[in-house]
Amino acid sequence: MAETRACDAVATGHDLDETFVSSRGLPLTLRWVYVMPIQEYARHNGHADFLRERTDGATGDRVRGPDRAVPAAPAVPAVPSSRRPGPLAPP
Repeated sequence: MAETRACDAVATGHDLDETFVSSRGLPLTLRWVYVMPIQEYARHNGHADFLRERTDGATGDRVRGPDRAVPAAPAVPAVPSSRRPGPLAPP
């Protein structure tokens, strides 16, 4: 929780489209900082889905059994590789 509070304190008062420079010298927006972890989680969850599918044959958007349909997840827009810098420096 302390880490979350520290992040909230840094982001407070800043617009999502406000630009700052990362530790690698790349311009980023606060929106990018929030969206990138979501994309990363989606990517790695997808990897886990591939492994599960290889073991049990079930896919995330197919019926898994009688009356147990799983809805398809919405597509996550990709962030161009040119906008994927490394760790961020504190402002």
